[in-house]
Amino acid sequence: MATEEILETASRLGIDLSQVDLDSIRLPPGEDFGIKSDDEDLNEEDRLEFDTGFGSIIVVDNLPVVPKEKFEKLEGVVRKIYGQIGVIKEDGLWMPIDPATQKTLGYCFIEYNTPQEAELAREKTNNYKLDKSHVFAINMFDDREKFLKVPDEWAPPETKPYTPGSVGACGFFVWVDPPLCARAKQIIPRMLRRTNELQGKLQVHRRREKWFIVCIVISWIFLWWWQVKYGGNENGIDNVNEKVDGMSMQLS
Repeated sequence: MATEEILETASRLGIDLSQVDLDSIRLPPGEDFGIKSDDEDLNEEDRLEFDTGFGSIIVVDNLPVVPKEKFEKLEGVVRKIYGQIGVIKEDGLWMPIDPATQKTLGYCFIEYNTPQEAELAREKTNNYKLDKSHVFAINMFDDREKFLKVPDEWAPPETKPYTPGSVGACGFFVWVDPPLCARAKQIIPRMLRRTNELQGKLQVHRRREKWFIVCIVISWIFLWWWQVKYGGNENGIDNVNEKVDGMSMQLS
């Protein structure tokens, strides 16, 4: 009952609430008159959901395979790990044994009091590294139905045609190549023009560089030819000078 309703009822009945000692009022046992106690709210929040199905059972895979004499030690390690997460039911840890070898099969079943504890155990200990060779793989026991429904033959998944802009489209192109803003439309064309200019200048410099290399190669060839023709003769320079003088006299 809201405060406004109480005040309205008191006014209608001619009761002055300021003169009423509320602490002296006692309700009959078992009667709440529609007033919900705060303690009941707390109790409902703290009340856990106990499940009688398989939702509170987890399957712990990749356990060490041990002989019967080490069974209790392995069970103690598993209880120590999973007992810190929640309350394991009495006889709630079952570790199957191979009757032929009398060794464990490498997995066990753990049943908690509530599905919440089982889900928390799966989240906390999945991929838990017990040692270098054993990393836990945790599954809910209810997931067995999902694995049992896997078809024996593989069928390719159904593909849906992509329609840009349709409802449910992934929007990949919008994310990768969003529309250009006004500032980008001004800057990008100038950058492209500048890039084209620089590429043109680079091509000119490369052509000049090729001609420079050709000239150097020709110069080296000429020097090599000069060395072969005149370098072995001691009077090579003198002969060249005489020929030059002779050519000067003929011209004169």
